[in-house]
Amino acid sequence: PKSGAFFRNRFCFLINTDTGPNICLSQVGDYNNFSDMEFGEATAECAITVPVINNEFNEGKWIYAKDVLFVGTGASEFFIDVMTSSQALAQDNVKIVQISNVGSKGIMPVSIGSHVFFVDRYGLSLRDLMYDYYNDGYVESDISILGKHLFKSRIVAMRYQEVFDKILWCLTGDGSLVAMTFSAEHEVAAFSRHDFSGEVESLAVVPDFSECRDVLWLVVKRIIDFKTVRSVEKMEAGMPINLIESMKASQSIQQKDEIEKNYVRLNSMYLDGAVEFERKVDDMSEEILGLEHLEGRIVKVFVDGGQENDQLVIGGKISINKNWARVLVGLPICSQFIPQSIFIPTEGNSGIGQRQRINHILLVLYMSGGGKVGPDENNLREIYYRECNAVMNNATELFSGYKEVLFNGATNVLERGASVMIENSSAYPMNLLAIVPYIDVN
Repeated sequence: PKSGAFFRNRFCFLINTDTGPNICLSQVGDYNNFSDMEFGEATAECAITVPVINNEFNEGKWIYAKDVLFVGTGASEFFIDVMTSSQALAQDNVKIVQISNVGSKGIMPVSIGSHVFFVDRYGLSLRDLMYDYYNDGYVESDISILGKHLFKSRIVAMRYQEVFDKILWCLTGDGSLVAMTFSAEHEVAAFSRHDFSGEVESLAVVPDFSECRDVLWLVVKRIIDFKTVRSVEKMEAGMPINLIESMKASQSIQQKDEIEKNYVRLNSMYLDGAVEFERKVDDMSEEILGLEHLEGRIVKVFVDGGQENDQLVIGGKISINKNWARVLVGLPICSQFIPQSIFIPTEGNSGIGQRQRINHILLVLYMSGGGKVGPDENNLREIYYRECNAVMNNATELFSGYKEVLFNGATNVLERGASVMIENSSAYPMNLLAIVPYIDVN
């Protein structure tokens, strides 16, 4: 058997034969019985064998059960269903219909709502199988059409994280992850690439009831002192999402906002390969151990909601102050966002081909404390959050609201349009809700 599934109270498996793939469905409720006769008579409960026939060479890759039984082969995609909906699935009431000629890779599909996502035969794109009411059948579409460049190293595995952001994680051949945030009801399908300080070799999504979310677990491979070191790590939520115990119903909205903002600042996690240290009562430790996977690397140190000086990991440890309560140690994560070039239409002109420059930008932020903005990677300007009247020796409070930033967006005669780059490599969160550019047109 190449793949298996349960469909309409039958156990089904896919096998490849010399004449092509076959789908074998067990007797109803008797999952080990694949006899097509019962006391010498074929009944509606007997086992069913459905050959997968196509005009190209077919090798079965997977089967996946939803309201119909989807079948993926190296050359095409099919579905198995009843011919007459008023009768049960049986030997004389079964059909197989071809959906597309894309061809599938041997990776199990992932279901998100009524959508079934599978990987094409080359591993270069993500395809969507869904029911089309106009044609009264199933159709295939390329959901990754706007993110083809993200899959150049090919998809090798997929896992789905339902809670809380509805993310389909795709592991690619170069050890990075491509995330697709998908919500059909809100018409959202957004792709992002996630690089690590090592290579991700495998991934799994496991429910965590203490954190009230699905947790993505990873096996990450790093080369340290010419030796291969593997570690099991989990993807944190970044911003904590659990309810705050100190928040009471009797408090005002402003008090609750301050408590939540302070809680997020103290407990946020935005470092790669990080190790967390929480000091217990009477603990006078001045070192953090367990950093062998970061040996020889310069790490960021996030202490009680503020960022301290970087340190070099030697002997799998770093030194800390005995007064520090919560310490997060890890490598910086460089997050970058570049929207498409911005064109402002003018009277009688679309704006395309004109020289345009951005003189300043208004950023709409939520609980943010880091980030830079500029026209390109070599010309980034720090976003400052500390107020001039803020209390010294205290960590900067997280900011929510509108932040106006001066922008050196002058263009030369060869440039057309205006470009923006936003980057955050600090240990502070940066949640960008909107970008409002102010553009001069020449």
